Amino acid sequence: MGFGSKTLPAPRAEAIVSFTFDDFPHSALTAGGAILKNYGVRGTFYAAASLRDAETETDRFYTSEDLSRLVADGHELGCQSYSQIDCRRAGGSEILADVARNSTQIAGWLRGYQLSSFAYPNGRASIAARRVLGRRFATCRGTEPGINGTEIDLGFLRANRIGSQEGGVEALKALIARHAETRGWLIFCTRDVSDSPSDHGCTPKDFEAVVKAAVKARSRVLPMRSAIGLVAATV
Repeated sequence: MGFGSKTLPAPRAEAIVSFTFDDFPHSALTAGGAILKNYGVRGTFYAAASLRDAETETDRFYTSEDLSRLVADGHELGCQSYSQIDCRRAGGSEILADVARNSTQIAGWLRGYQLSSFAYPNGRASIAARRVLGRRFATCRGTEPGINGTEIDLGFLRANRIGSQEGGVEALKALIARHAETRGWLIFCTRDVSDSPSDHGCTPKDFEAVVKAAVKARSRVLPMRSAIGLVAATV
């Protein structure tokens, strides 16, 4: 149920798959993006402007060079909020102001780059947040698992985590096989891609296994903005 956000019927002509990365750690592009490119496909990287060049004890986030490389390689840059605001608790005007700050700063770095895809920080969003952000962005993605089928809620798209899901990679391969038969839009999400991943990241081996399975199933693997264009064209 869309709760006032935009909905579309699922595409039935072909199975669509998208790979997405939250918070945009440096390894998401250097490892995850490289794997996608090796298979001839591209992904969507959601960025918070406040994290550019940031480093913690456990994380290294994207750099200015990563932004330029991402665009040059044909991947999509998506939007998170500037301060990783809690979209389940904050009010609509506060959320919009934080997101606008993020979009404006990134557009300044990339000469007017338009961010059309959004991911809720930590995958959480109130009904009010879904409404206001659903009007601003073509797609808004959460972290509730499953296939976007039958009726696609563009204000709260389902996404399946790579790395922390029950059943591991084999469960995701089974999901891809089922999706190839039922069609619709299947979205995957992860964070860092490294040999020692965070709780929300995955290893290069696991990531490549899922990408390979999607390509082998003859799915159309597309960034979010390209996928929604194809979905809308089928209506």
